[in-house]
Amino acid sequence: MMAVHTSNVQPLPHQITAVYPPGPAPLPGRSGSNSKPPPIGVTPGEPKARSFIGTVDVKASTAKMRLVQIAEEILQQLVSNPHAVAHMTVEISAEFPHGVSDQVKYAVPENSAILGFKNNTWE
Repeated sequence: MMAVHTSNVQPLPHQITAVYPPGPAPLPGRSGSNSKPPPIGVTPGEPKARSFIGTVDVKASTAKMRLVQIAEEILQQLVSNPHAVAHMTVEISAEFPHGVSDQVKYAVPENSAILGFKNNTWE
């Protein structure tokens, strides 16, 4: 005669994988024990965006505040990804219907050269 004994002790996860080999990989778009949830705002199977281009007009009277906002709210988000390569170009145009003063005409190119502007011409 043979005795059979059962127990309610549940095996720990590492004990199960030690006895049974891991199952097949989950199908694409399906969740499995090895899959990570998709990032917030990304639907599984949806192609990932690879670039961002944005343009905005900024009034000269609010430029300092708006450029800080753009840096804090947009650029910081973009460069928070360690693989991101972000570039920002600032273009300034000004027109003087009655001509510009000599003081401004000489100060602006000098300041823009010091600040690294690639182009700083008057017409």
